[in-house]
Amino acid sequence: MNSQYPAAMCQDMTVGNIATMNTIDKIDDCFGIIYADIVSPSIEELRVPILPRNLPSGLVDIPHNSKWSGWYSTIDLETARENNYKITPKLGIHFQKGKPFDQFFKEIYSNRLEAKKDKNNVKSTMYKLLLNTLYGRMGMRTEFFTAKIVKNEDVDKMVIYNIWNAMFDYSNTNYTLIKTGKHIDSKLIEIIKDNDNDNDFAEFKIDQRKRGNFTSLPTAVTITARARNSISKYKNIPYNPMIYTDTDSVILPFPLNKKDIGTDLGQMKLENKIQTGIFIGKNLYSYKNDTDKVINASAGINNDLLEWNDFNELISGKSITKTSTKFIVKHSEGGVTIDNSCKFTIKGIVNSTPIQMHIAKPANWLTKNKLYSLQRT
Repeated sequence: MNSQYPAAMCQDMTVGNIATMNTIDKIDDCFGIIYADIVSPSIEELRVPILPRNLPSGLVDIPHNSKWSGWYSTIDLETARENNYKITPKLGIHFQKGKPFDQFFKEIYSNRLEAKKDKNNVKSTMYKLLLNTLYGRMGMRTEFFTAKIVKNEDVDKMVIYNIWNAMFDYSNTNYTLIKTGKHIDSKLIEIIKDNDNDNDFAEFKIDQRKRGNFTSLPTAVTITARARNSISKYKNIPYNPMIYTDTDSVILPFPLNKKDIGTDLGQMKLENKIQTGIFIGKNLYSYKNDTDKVINASAGINNDLLEWNDFNELISGKSITKTSTKFIVKHSEGGVTIDNSCKFTIKGIVNSTPIQMHIAKPANWLTKNKLYSLQRT
């Protein structure tokens, strides 16, 4: 998809202060964030579920045939309602609508197309960075950093097991200042130095908004929902059952409608025509395109370490072991060790997902279901 998140930000966003917060009966009565009871459809009704939920363990799943409650963007709930989810709104936080980013993104995207047309890689990359860095700021933490003063004997443990950096020894004491987050404010360091005799070793927190950081959680929620739903519409196309998808791309057995393809913001572009492919899991797949070129994807693993035969092994249930280079940071020594014999194992598929099993052995109802069938009627 062409610039998925910038395209999402060109649409209506939550703007201004909270207009109302009250109980509601209908999704359409609110634009913003809703707390609702959810009932997800069966696999017969919706082949690929689209609404995620947070589990108590901290993990996220996207289930069929389940009941739960949670906070969602009205954008997510509207799309879910159109896909056979049963939704009972309880509480709505309503905002005004606006398009604060529309003109900015359209202008930058147009400039990038011109730069690519002129084969100006520097400008093209610069415009791409401008397109892809703004949306993340909406959901940044407002806390600038956290600083702690701890005993010297605890410094190594804190630095190794947490994301902490040792700053300096607290003069003439058995304590060290450590911090996590952005660069620590030099004024705070001066304050601490001026109070060497103060034994109240507190934990310091500074609100980053006082330093000019602009964030908006409702806007971040709306951006994420619009981006997620921009790809969701391709997951359950009648008679064109999705094979694989990730954040901004999809693999299908048949071409998309021509109106969905183009160079505009949010439109899809044809990346490859695939002859055959093996899709193990998220960002772990291999396929051959129409020129017999093999393209691998393996998140967290060097793509050059895996070959076509490795994916065949994994799909047949066999695990594979590879050797890679690992960089080991040693904080206590202030150095980095390079290990060229680091072995890792990727486990083969043991239990297929329902969709994988249905592809292997389609039941009668699947062959007649427009979300699964490859034959148009």
